[in-house]
Amino acid sequence: MKLNSVSSSQYKNNILSENKKATKLNLQKQPSFGSFGSALGKLNNVFEFEGFNMSWWCLALVSFGAIMAPRLIQARDNTERAEILQRDVITILTMLMGTHILNNMMSAISQKTSGLALMNEDRNAPWYKKAFNFFNPVNGTSIMSSEQIIAHYSKVEEYKDGFNGFVKFINDNGGDIKKLLASDEKTKQMTEVIYQATKENKDIDIDRLKNLVSNEKVAKLKEKPEFIKLSKDKLAKMFNDLSESDNGKEALKQMCQVFDNASNKFVVKGKFLNGIFNLAATFVLVPVFLGVLLPMANEKLARKVLKEQGLSTNEMPSIMTQNQNNENNSKVDAKA
Repeated sequence: MKLNSVSSSQYKNNILSENKKATKLNLQKQPSFGSFGSALGKLNNVFEFEGFNMSWWCLALVSFGAIMAPRLIQARDNTERAEILQRDVITILTMLMGTHILNNMMSAISQKTSGLALMNEDRNAPWYKKAFNFFNPVNGTSIMSSEQIIAHYSKVEEYKDGFNGFVKFINDNGGDIKKLLASDEKTKQMTEVIYQATKENKDIDIDRLKNLVSNEKVAKLKEKPEFIKLSKDKLAKMFNDLSESDNGKEALKQMCQVFDNASNKFVVKGKFLNGIFNLAATFVLVPVFLGVLLPMANEKLARKVLKEQGLSTNEMPSIMTQNQNNENNSKVDAKA
């Protein structure tokens, strides 16, 4: 779902996209070297840097080709090669895919609880493609960036159908408009005012809505709002029906006012959730896996090797020391 009116960040992205298209068009007009030149161009696009950042494929090539491969070549025996393969493959895949997968998992859970749509995903794809995209760090499912959250959760009147377009975006992209509106006291009371009026077939109290919009602090409702009983689809239909009358259109306009500011509560909440997920995955969960679980797996492999050689696991430290001494002696002999 795209916004009808493009935000400033999206406008910049569109301009950059057009410039890239123009650049590619100019490149196509330049003398080429046939299919070989075309292949080189495609290869360059895959490994091209984005600012100071490597592309995923470039990082994978460097990790496997320049880090793991030399270690395998220099390994002294198959036992050491097996250890290198286990340790390095798990480490590299964790660094390449672990953060991405953990981000998606935590964001998917948060969507269910908060009602916010926080992920970029193709929800119309078959289930097997959805599963593949979820784990695919290259053009697959991903969490929204801060810029995307601002674009989707502020200036919602710029959607094609205004507030109803925003409601459709939330419900169609993994969120729940009922949970979203109920999570904030202001939008919860505004929605309840609208619901009570539509239920009794009366005009909506626009002044009441305006007062709620203008008040920074809103007193909590003493009772649970009745609109909570509705499903997200029925609530969406209620908002959609408002567009048929002037009174309803004014009510929708007031709902848009809550989301007018680029630093409104929903933008702040969305940015915080996706930001904390990224922080936790990058600096807590992945390091714990690499620093605790992976060494445990390596120790288990070492004990298995000792058992196959008929040695006691108590001899493992001495064997490791012996191997280290042999390695140091080899270095001394090489220098001599």
